[in-house]
Amino acid sequence: MRKIDYIRPIIGILSSILLLCSCEISGEDGPSDEKSATKSLCKYWWAADSLDYDGTTIRQQFVFSADSTGSEIITRTKVGEMTTSKEYFFNWYWESDSYRSIGIKYGKNNIIFMDEIFITDNVLTCFMDGSSLTFYGQEAEY
Repeated sequence: MRKIDYIRPIIGILSSILLLCSCEISGEDGPSDEKSATKSLCKYWWAADSLDYDGTTIRQQFVFSADSTGSEIITRTKVGEMTTSKEYFFNWYWESDSYRSIGIKYGKNNIIFMDEIFITDNVLTCFMDGSSLTFYGQEAEY
């Protein structure tokens, strides 16, 4: 009867488990520093389109500047009617050290938050007021 070497397969299995566990990427991590996070945020004008209950197309656009100012432009277009657009100015700031959340302050007491921000290429996803949103970027014009 042959003697079976159990040590090698056990070492192989343990090594595989350790390797797999050490390669886990946390979804909590954001950009490594404020400069790179701000550059990614300010690189584009971010826009999302939606359809209102009455068939009106709504475009919500955010423009972030590196000096912590910006604007939100809301454009409403309904077939057969005039398009209306309003612009709201704000100051913004990073809410967390992971650079995954920003506060947007309109005036004195009106603050909203973009949470769980993730930017890849020209797509920004986040949560605002409990809703998951996806914005698509256009190169910022300076």
